[in-house]
Amino acid sequence: MNAANEEAVGAFIQERIGLTEIPHVIEAVMNSHSNQPALDIETILEADRYARLAALSEIEKLEKTPTIVAG
Repeated sequence: MNAANEEAVGAFIQERIGLTEIPHVIEAVMNSHSNQPALDIETILEADRYARLAALSEIEKLEKTPTIVAG
């Protein structure tokens, strides 16, 4: 799930999401992923691709959600 973390941190650095949204992105990806044995490099690369795409999808959802600022 390091790939999800990399995408979330990248989105934070680009100011697309807030710092506190990074764990939400990672949690959402982890909850949607089904674990499989890492028997070969193809399986590992597919898990990486899946995590990145799922993270980007979560980031897009967060970008579309209006932020309420207390004040």
